Amino acid sequence: GSAQPRGGASPPMAGGYGAAGMGMQQRGPVPPSGNVLPGRLFLTKMSPSISKDDLTNYFQQFGALNDVYIPAGKLIAFVGFNDASIATAVAQMQTHEVKPGCSVCVDVAVERPGGGKGLGKARFSPY
Repeated sequence: GSAQPRGGASPPMAGGYGAAGMGMQQRGPVPPSGNVLPGRLFLTKMSPSISKDDLTNYFQQFGALNDVYIPAGKLIAFVGFNDASIATAVAQMQTHEVKPGCSVCVDVAVERPGGGKGLGKARFSPY
């Protein structure tokens, strides 16, 4: 058992561990996979130097965007396409080099009803 004490605020520089513990609390009936949000992509493993403009400039070459969002202080982002089939196509390729030397990991965004599919997928790569 690797039970870690959960208490207090985690330091801001706990790289990438914020999302790992989520989805363990509620365990209701979960469909095989969460609802895929049409046209939405979820970007992870982003370089801190990647800006919203970088993402917009890169992803708009695939099709019209309706949303680009980087949560403050997190190395993740969401990109929304008007055309859901474009998002699906972009997500077929997991790694995109947004600008020279700066790649992101791309996934289709799903609603998170309580975790489930895909949590342990690429979280444990040693750095």
